[in-house]
Amino acid sequence: MKNKDSSDKKSKAPEELVIKLLSEKDIEIFWPLRLQALRDEPRAFGADFEESKSLELKDVAGRLECSDDKFVLGAFCPELVGTVGFFRQNGIKKRHLGTIWGVYLAPEFRGMNIARQLMVAAIMYAQELPDLEYLQLSVAIPNKPATKLYKSLGFEKYGVETAALKVDGKYVDEALMQLQLHQE
Repeated sequence: MKNKDSSDKKSKAPEELVIKLLSEKDIEIFWPLRLQALRDEPRAFGADFEESKSLELKDVAGRLECSDDKFVLGAFCPELVGTVGFFRQNGIKKRHLGTIWGVYLAPEFRGMNIARQLMVAAIMYAQELPDLEYLQLSVAIPNKPATKLYKSLGFEKYGVETAALKVDGKYVDEALMQLQLHQE
């Protein structure tokens, strides 16, 4: 009976789940989760835990500014358990492209549909931004659950970056994926 209850719990997000935009005032709850992500999943992120842990909060708070060019969403249950970030490419010729970054969910909250809800919220928010046509992301090829999620949301693989990261002397290839926001 106990196993059945735990599998039921894993089938859907907790009822108290709230997804909201983060701001600079959230840096003290965002940064520890970000560092956890970098420490626990080094092959999933371009940033390095050892380099990042020495950064001061005031130096990273700007990552949480919200505008038509960037935002970070957080999933709360009721504490912050997951994040997804977005930034728009610079320059007139690239403003139609946005990049999803920093998708992370604390391990104890995986398998509960929270990552999907975070990504759906990010896509919906991005669709409202002026002149944004595509969302792009990269995902470590060995990360099959993330790849499956992105594919289920309509992202399509358009390339591979070979040796995108080098972690502990081993290369990590990344799939490059893209979602067209507005079908014409």
